[in-house]
Amino acid sequence: MHQIAACTAIRPVLIKLNPNLVETVEGRAKIEKMVWDIMKSLDQGGLRFVSAKNN
Repeated sequence: MHQIAACTAIRPVLIKLNPNLVETVEGRAKIEKMVWDIMKSLDQGGLRFVSAKNN
């Protein structure tokens, strides 16, 4: 899985779960932090991302 694709898939789900956050700059920053927290958890769990160059 590509890291960018994973982020792109995670972000809309978080927006659906927290629609009020997209109304402010601070809220959008919180969503981005949640995306990267999830990505970090995936990485710590052993899921590795491939680079686009490898395909």
